[in-house]
Amino acid sequence: MNNVLNGQASGNNFLIYNVSVHTVNEIIPNGFVLVENGRITNVSTEKIESTHLHIDGRGNRLLPGFIDIHVNGGGGAMSTDGSVEAIDKIASAHAKFGTTGMLVTIISVPDEMLLNSISAINGHISKRNTSGANVLGIHLEGPFLNAAKKGGHQARFLKDPDILLFDELCHHAHSMIKVLTLAPELHQALPLIKHAKANGVLTALAHSEATYAQTLEAIASGMTLCTHIFNAMAPFTHKEPGPIGAFLTEDETFVALIPDGIHVAPPAMEVVCRTKKKNKIIIVTDAVAPAGTDIGHFKILGNDIDVRDGSCYIADTNTLSGSALTMNIAVRSMLENTSCTLTEAINMATLNPATLLGVEKSKGSIEIGKDADLVLVDEDFHVFFTSVEGRIVHHALN
Repeated sequence: MNNVLNGQASGNNFLIYNVSVHTVNEIIPNGFVLVENGRITNVSTEKIESTHLHIDGRGNRLLPGFIDIHVNGGGGAMSTDGSVEAIDKIASAHAKFGTTGMLVTIISVPDEMLLNSISAINGHISKRNTSGANVLGIHLEGPFLNAAKKGGHQARFLKDPDILLFDELCHHAHSMIKVLTLAPELHQALPLIKHAKANGVLTALAHSEATYAQTLEAIASGMTLCTHIFNAMAPFTHKEPGPIGAFLTEDETFVALIPDGIHVAPPAMEVVCRTKKKNKIIIVTDAVAPAGTDIGHFKILGNDIDVRDGSCYIADTNTLSGSALTMNIAVRSMLENTSCTLTEAINMATLNPATLLGVEKSKGSIEIGKDADLVLVDEDFHVFFTSVEGRIVHHALN
């Protein structure tokens, strides 16, 4: 079979053709997309003349690159490994499954490990690694969590909300902390939520026993997001709707959902899709080291973790501790398990997270002038090609 990458690459320039182009509002059949200097410069149903590298998409779907705001690991590595090489592995592993942008997530760990992990992420960002997904920032999942809902976190590493510690971490991260997940019912959580917002950091709820009223107060203070809705939080009941009820009914908030059918049962996934505005639902993986590999057993902070049916559990328990999910499978699962449309499911993995992060003017959709973050998939969401700002970081088109 002839190679379908015809011609020579020149910088971040190429023409991809013979693709169904999925824009925000329509699907362009047999489309052409021209990329020059890493940006999309033309999208058309008509043939585009170009001397750049020509890529035959073979009739597959061309989507915006996926943006995953909750990635703990992948490719056999974890963010808490504390090395630039580990972050390189994570970014490269997820790019093979269509992720072009991510927030690398750090769970609750000892102080020195937390600082080393932040330094490793910064080191990866500063060297502008070009072999994988863009690391758009850091998501701190902890340490300001409620031990009663610790899930896979270890109680000994949890702390009460502390503005001075938060500021120290932000300084160490060179302002790359984009999301802070915390339990808003904890002492001094509300002042921290307000302080984080004033400093450009989004706050999210998880690992929390907050009531409905406490959650509304947190939202009023500036909390924007519910991290992995349903998981590690007070349950919804008819007498106490809790954080789930609050986030599903407060229109201006976002909810992040792990759509593997295990973290959240398909009927509950459907409840989210029928209740929440579609442009406020974000698909995430909560991926850990096995994502993109065939690893079946590993350790997190000394805990033995087993991989079962694509999700990860503390050994000999039913306590979830992340997943081996990748974003292409996450989108497919939304289509298979809910009533959301193809365009809605794609937007949940692209435009919606871009909007949350405030980067929607350059990322999250296939539009002229935006970064050429692109992924080519078939009807089963197998990934054949990924470009990050026009850099071809993965292709399997031979």
